[in-house]
Amino acid sequence: GTSDHNSVRFNIAFNTILPKNSVTVPDFRLANFNDLRDTLKGLTNTYRLGKNADESLSNFMTILKSAEANHIPRKVRRKTINQPKYWDRELKTLLSDKKSKFILWKNSANDHNSIMFFESRRIFKRKLRQKRREYEIELARNAQSNPKQFFSYISSKGNYRPSIGPLHGVNQELITDDTAKCEVFIEYFASVYTKENEEQCPIAIDLITENNIEPMDDIFFFPDTVARYIAKLKTTKSPGPDHIHPRILKEVVNQISTPLANIFNQSLESEECPLQWKEANVTPIFKKGKKTDPSNYRPISLTSILGKLMESIITDNIVSYLEENNFIGNTQHGFRRHRSCLTNLLLFFHKIVEIHDTKSPLDIIYLDFQKAFDKVPHRRLISKLEGIGIRGHTKNWIQSWLSNRKQRVVLNGNCSNWANVTSGVPQGSVLGPVLFIIYINDLDTDIMTHIGKFADDTKLGGKAITKQDVDQIQNDLNKIEEWARKWQMNFNVDKCKVMHVGRSNHRHDYHMGGQPLAKVTDEKDLGIIISNDLKPSKQ
Repeated sequence: GTSDHNSVRFNIAFNTILPKNSVTVPDFRLANFNDLRDTLKGLTNTYRLGKNADESLSNFMTILKSAEANHIPRKVRRKTINQPKYWDRELKTLLSDKKSKFILWKNSANDHNSIMFFESRRIFKRKLRQKRREYEIELARNAQSNPKQFFSYISSKGNYRPSIGPLHGVNQELITDDTAKCEVFIEYFASVYTKENEEQCPIAIDLITENNIEPMDDIFFFPDTVARYIAKLKTTKSPGPDHIHPRILKEVVNQISTPLANIFNQSLESEECPLQWKEANVTPIFKKGKKTDPSNYRPISLTSILGKLMESIITDNIVSYLEENNFIGNTQHGFRRHRSCLTNLLLFFHKIVEIHDTKSPLDIIYLDFQKAFDKVPHRRLISKLEGIGIRGHTKNWIQSWLSNRKQRVVLNGNCSNWANVTSGVPQGSVLGPVLFIIYINDLDTDIMTHIGKFADDTKLGGKAITKQDVDQIQNDLNKIEEWARKWQMNFNVDKCKVMHVGRSNHRHDYHMGGQPLAKVTDEKDLGIIISNDLKPSKQ
């Protein structure tokens, strides 16, 4: 047939919901930090800004926000999902030049315009490759100090793009609206909290009296300590619900370290955590499974950076005290200095391979806590803190920090209603992880088989030659189940698994909660695929 190749223009009218693609942020390029520091210098001579920590913090925030508004302009930044970090003004100018030369060439396809376009395109491509190469080299150099940026870039090169939903509601209806998804998430997250049995609350063993150890000293916050922790803040971190940006704190560190130290001391002495620091914006992070199932998402809390500063100082004091007195068992490798996923795997499988090298069959049990961080009962946790000597102001402040917390789910600028948090330690907080490892520290008391823990990821294994061997493993599982009942931490038995290793293995059935554990030939263990022949071929 014949065609005139003419374009056909037409309009289609339809309704659509566009995500919010812009956000207002501080324009640090135009900020006047010298004037900001001059405005705030009077804070260094202030002892208390209010009659209690809440009032002092509120007054501090008012002063800081007012100064920020006067000296740091704001700008609207579009959320450009696919725009690379190295895409700067020079590349934009070259791209614009290339496009204009292309239009000129298409409208008048002579040799001169053709040469101009192809030269413009060549220059743009060469500069683009150069900028990308320089950016990737810089990423590699800073991979250790800023691993988040490095791995985010690596992930952006793949085909996988994490997304939220659509979700199934309580009646299995499909939900696509972001605000409605927020409500589905907040309702689900609230549904997993532990209703603590306070009438039968066990009392933790008093290790202080038992081992004749001094309890942990109360903490005092010095301005130079606060300044040192502010200096360690990463400016790439997002602000919390109070919208205080870490870049601003670092720029005015000399002006705010004294008033912040006073607020921290006032808060600890009164044993009251400011209400602002008990609020969290929650981002659901997909784990695995069906994306339509809200239970396959983990709630990560974004809290106040000022609150995290105080948490960081408290956490480091607690960790130093725990390590000094060897309170945390050697089987725990999560959230500890000089320990990691690697040390967990090396130490555990060193013992496993020793058994395997004797040609003996062995069994490895992989345990799965059900919503571990969200289910920690607060009263039982406080009892364990007292048992290891975290008492006085510090213990009572932590109790305040845990109580009356609120959170909301935020997706693409849309928010759920606020919901109360009645159990657990916040994921995304600084203090939460160390409280969690304290809580499950005695899980492996009197366990005879080899055990390894990385936070809540727990595995145990031992030889399985005789009936006595497999009975020992089952007895250890029974002890762990009894611990879980006592301390109200549930296991997801459907996800607990056993791996039988060795050709002569009798593949014994193990049970938890009266239910046989599923048998697997390989399992992902802290990111490494472990197979029942203990060979690395499946990586």
